[in-house]
Amino acid sequence: MAHAEESWDPEPDCPIGWASNKSVVWTYMQPTACIMRTHGWKIHVTASLDNAQSVLEKVSKICISEHVMFKYLRDKQQYRSSNTKYAGRSSSGKFITIYPFSAEHLERLTLKLEEAIGGEPGPYILSDLRYNNGPIFFRYGAFVSIEMSDAEGEKISLIPDADGVLKEDICTSYSDTSNVLCW
Repeated sequence: MAHAEESWDPEPDCPIGWASNKSVVWTYMQPTACIMRTHGWKIHVTASLDNAQSVLEKVSKICISEHVMFKYLRDKQQYRSSNTKYAGRSSSGKFITIYPFSAEHLERLTLKLEEAIGGEPGPYILSDLRYNNGPIFFRYGAFVSIEMSDAEGEKISLIPDADGVLKEDICTSYSDTSNVLCW
């Protein structure tokens, strides 16, 4: 358990009709009536350690008002671990992850987030598209891990394509703009 000085203070309230669950790394917040999809657009929010508390408060209020599932790094130690030079590329810099219902919901959430936290400092996420000046990033990918081993025996993450065929969910060090939304 995190020491008091390592916890986010205050943590987002878990309103009636919501569930909050903690893992070693993340705190998950979701409406109890939420049905989790396996893939779709996701929003990543970054922050510096200096503004993380404020960003968490603003983003959680938006997510709760929009009834959208989100997760955040559970404490300051996890924040520091995810931002070291040795952190895994797939999670580096990601402080909050939001799971919109649709492309239209992605747009609405992104605009609300931009109004609340646009331009706040935070690390750049290499695998995502940045919205304006950050700290808002997004990409299309897996919400729930579907894995298998490739020909070399390495685990790979899979995601269904438009026809339902599983393909590799590639998290690269550059943003794939082949599915970019314009608004």
